[in-house]
Amino acid sequence: DFKDFLIRQNTFHLPQSITPHFNIDRPLFLGKGGYGVVGHLNSLRSSPFPDIALKKFDGAFLKPKTAQRCFRELQLLSRIQHENIVNFLFAFTPDSSHESLQNVYLLTEYAGEDLDKLIQKETLARHSYDLKDFKPMLIQLLNAIQFLNSAKVIHRDLKPQNIAIKSNGKLTLLDFGLARVIDTQRDMTSNPGTVYYRAIECINEYESRYDERADIWSIGAILCEMITGSILFESKHPLVKAISICGPMGEKVLSKINNMEMREYLEKKSNACTRMNFIDHFEKYGRSWMKKDVRREKENLRSFIDLTLQFDRNRRMTVNQALEHPFLQEKGRLPFWSCIPLSSRIDQSDIYQSSSAVPSEVDVFSEEDEIMFESIEAEINYWKERIWEHLSRIPNPF
Repeated sequence: DFKDFLIRQNTFHLPQSITPHFNIDRPLFLGKGGYGVVGHLNSLRSSPFPDIALKKFDGAFLKPKTAQRCFRELQLLSRIQHENIVNFLFAFTPDSSHESLQNVYLLTEYAGEDLDKLIQKETLARHSYDLKDFKPMLIQLLNAIQFLNSAKVIHRDLKPQNIAIKSNGKLTLLDFGLARVIDTQRDMTSNPGTVYYRAIECINEYESRYDERADIWSIGAILCEMITGSILFESKHPLVKAISICGPMGEKVLSKINNMEMREYLEKKSNACTRMNFIDHFEKYGRSWMKKDVRREKENLRSFIDLTLQFDRNRRMTVNQALEHPFLQEKGRLPFWSCIPLSSRIDQSDIYQSSSAVPSEVDVFSEEDEIMFESIEAEINYWKERIWEHLSRIPNPF
C-alpha cells in the first residue's frame, strides 16, 4: 500500500511502511531537472531514521538514455558506500510489473543544502566562507572522487548543484545518473554533464575516450566559482569562453577534434588568445572578503588552478596529486569546523571530521556489455527489466 502526497504539484507515492517515520504533511521542495523531482522529508522525533531526500525519476522511460541513467544511478548508489558520497537508503516502485513500470523512487539520506545555493547566499554584509574554508570542501570532494576512481567509476557531472554541505561542514557528492565505468579502450558517451563544467574531451566533436581527469577540470572550475561567486565558463559558447580564459588549446588537442570546420574555428580563436592570469582575475572579480587570502596564497592557488584547467588532460594533475598539492596541504589550515557558519558554531559535538581510514573493500565496477537492439521500444523494455530486477533485490529497511 502507498500513501500519495504532493511536492510542488508533483504527486509522490510512498510505501505505508515508511510514512510513520517522516512528516509527509510538510514536505520540502529541493529541485527539479531533467532527472526528475527531489523533495526533502523531515524525520519525526520518534523515528531512528535521518531526514531523507526523495527523488522521483521523471519520464525515466521516455528514452533509452534516461532509462539507462536511472539504472546506473540505482546500481551505483546501492553498491557503494563512502562518507562523502550520498548515503543510499532504499529504492522502490509503486507499479506492479516491469511491463507497467513508469515510476521509480530513490531514497537517500538528506545531505544538506547544495553548494550553489550556499555560494549565492554569500554577501559582503553576511558571509560564512573564506578561501580557507573552501579547502576542506575540496579535500572531501577529492576524497569522494578518489574512492570512485578506485572502483573504476567517473562521476562526469561535478558542479556546485551536485555537492551538498551540512552545517557541520560535511560535504556529500550527489547525483550519479551520469556516472559510469572508466574504460579508455572504448568510446564513451559524449556531452555528459553540464556544459559550463565539462572538459573538452567530453564534447561530441572530440575523440570520446576520456578518464577520471575529466572530473579534475570540473574541480578547477568549481574552485574559481567559489572565489568569485560566478560561473567561470558561463556563455552561449562555453568552449570559446574557455579559450579566452585558459589560452590556446594546442595542436595536440585540436588534432583530436573530428569536425574540421569546428577545428579551424577553434584554432583561429586559440591563436588570438593568451592564458589569463587567474590571480589578476580574482583581484578584479573575486569576492572582496577573499582577496586577502588570494594574495597571501597566490602562488599555490595559481599552481592548483593551472594543474586543473588544462585542455590537454595529460597536463592535468591526478586526484592523488591534487590531494597532495601545497594549496591543500598548507600548514595552519583551519579544521573542518571552520566551514560552519558562525551562527551554527555553538555545539561542536557533531562537527564533521574526515576519516583517513582506507576502506577494506572496494566494489570494483565493470563496464556494461554493448547490446544491439531492434528498436527503441526494445531498448527501453530491456532497461525496465534490469531496473525491475534490481529493485526486487533491495530490502526495505523501514
